[in-house]
Amino acid sequence: MQKDMMNEKDARVKIMNETLQGMRLIKFFAWEASFQNKIAEIRERELVALKRSSYLRAVLTFLWMSTPLLVSMVTFIVFTVAGGVLTPEKAFTALGMSPSSLSLSLMRHAQV
Repeated sequence: MQKDMMNEKDARVKIMNETLQGMRLIKFFAWEASFQNKIAEIRERELVALKRSSYLRAVLTFLWMSTPLLVSMVTFIVFTVAGGVLTPEKAFTALGMSPSSLSLSLMRHAQV
């Protein structure tokens, strides 16, 4: 995905350099609209790749941040389905004995 974005960016920079270097010829032959359309098309492809990358990053960040909460929920659900009685003492003890990042993450989500 990063490679696609860089390829699109390189294509846009290349056409911009060609446009800036050949400005006299472009003006002389009235090719402004043609070059403008080319640049807009390349920029649109670049934006599509950037949006795709941003959406993927957002989904991965959400999954990364919500994993501790989901793991704890599944643990407590399995415990209760297996016949255990989930009391506040057991729940907070389990949260306290889990890795600190899990406990802090759960507490952060509980405050929201």
